Amino acid sequence: MSVMRRCLLSCALLCVMALAACHRDKVPSGVMSYETMVAFTTEAYLIEGYSVGIVSHQRDTLSYVITEAYDSLYRKYNITPEIYDLSLDYYVHHPRQMEAIQRDVLKQLKSESPLR
Repeated sequence: MSVMRRCLLSCALLCVMALAACHRDKVPSGVMSYETMVAFTTEAYLIEGYSVGIVSHQRDTLSYVITEAYDSLYRKYNITPEIYDLSLDYYVHHPRQMEAIQRDVLKQLKSESPLR
């Protein structure tokens, strides 16, 4: 195989790989953006952490507080639980993006932690 032919094949392969990578980065309609997913998940983790610290003798009270916190979070980001579930499903099926989201969430949580 000639050098020129190998060079052309290599360039074609790189173009195909670049196009595939660009296509992977596009999030389908109805799925939360990467940045929104990071912000929402960070706040959801804070709600969960907060709820662990609540001492309540009445489960109904704790359930109410958590439900209200999540309802407020959904309103803040103008999404529904169904949109979050669709988004979570999308990112779970794209492990590299999901790992990056988890890394960024962890960075956010560490930056907000009083235990730094």
